[in-house]
Amino acid sequence: MSPVIVGLAALGVGVMIVLWLIQLRTRDAGTADLGWTILLTGGAIATGLLVDGDPARRLLVAGLAAVWAARLGFYLLRDRVLTERGEDGRYRALREHWGAAAPRNFLFVYLAQAVVAALFIAPLVGAMRGGPLDGWAVAGALVWLIGVGGEALADAQLARFRADPGNRGRVCATGLWRYSRHPNYFFEWVHWWAYVLIGHGAALTWIGPAAMLLFLFRITGIPYTEKQALRSRGDAYREYQRTTSVFVPWPPGRKEAGSSVPASPSPSAASCPRRCCAGPSDGCARSDSRSSTMRRRWTRSSPRWPRGQSRRSPKRRTSSTTKWPARSSSWCWAVTSSTRPRSGPKVQARSTTPSMRCSP
Repeated sequence: MSPVIVGLAALGVGVMIVLWLIQLRTRDAGTADLGWTILLTGGAIATGLLVDGDPARRLLVAGLAAVWAARLGFYLLRDRVLTERGEDGRYRALREHWGAAAPRNFLFVYLAQAVVAALFIAPLVGAMRGGPLDGWAVAGALVWLIGVGGEALADAQLARFRADPGNRGRVCATGLWRYSRHPNYFFEWVHWWAYVLIGHGAALTWIGPAAMLLFLFRITGIPYTEKQALRSRGDAYREYQRTTSVFVPWPPGRKEAGSSVPASPSPSAASCPRRCCAGPSDGCARSDSRSSTMRRRWTRSSPRWPRGQSRRSPKRRTSSTTKWPARSSSWCWAVTSSTRPRSGPKVQARSTTPSMRCSP
């Protein structure tokens, strides 16, 4: 391995350790994300100087990557480090969860950022290797403009929304955020396709969009951001989830009824023996775990026992009788059941009190 590469890796690890020591004093781990952008900026410039390939190609790729990482770094510095809001909610939740082990665990978080930075430098190397620039390089530069421009616009819209004290506790659903819950993540992912085009689809260039999509959906991006938003904004964010695309910008609209937010109980709820009625027209909400499956598989026009749920199911070992009261716009059905254990003699029914279930 080249001594230069070893030296750069050691320098990156040293930068992250220094930032970790700073967070021990400030108790703010937002510098971990800032350190990732610092390493990417330096790594793009270093690879542009060291990797083999056409000089113009290396200059283009190094310049595009360094500008993108530097812009993101300045935004994170202003939004997460030099801010009065305190530590980012994701890291604050981790700090509370880890307790006394937080300082040690955050060291691994900071060192992991150095490894991730090295992973995302690989597609830059793949795009730099090659001959003179051509039409694919122009297409890649246009994709880069769309990705970085969209990401910068989304960040600016979110920062403007947060700067208004009247929006505290509210959900940003203006501009690009009206069409996607995470437009900044989407355009950051689009930006990595620029290097695939510039590098003529070289194997290393595919690491960028593939790894970014994995990190956004499974490791550090969307899951933690959504959990924090639900904790801080509650039902308002659940409604936002219901009507807005999670990633790809798409016109907002209502999803199917099965994914809707539960409505508040109606005045007719008092007539339900287990207080499960929640519909605007005398409907009922599910009362146990089986009703979730039955609600999905039952229709008004087919009042038969659902397929897979026989009157004497071998899984549940239950026997039930159904009564169908007439309803004008929604309907309920009462079930009385007796359950016996999976093995051994029959026992007396636990309860014969009707439980109410209904269609959505």
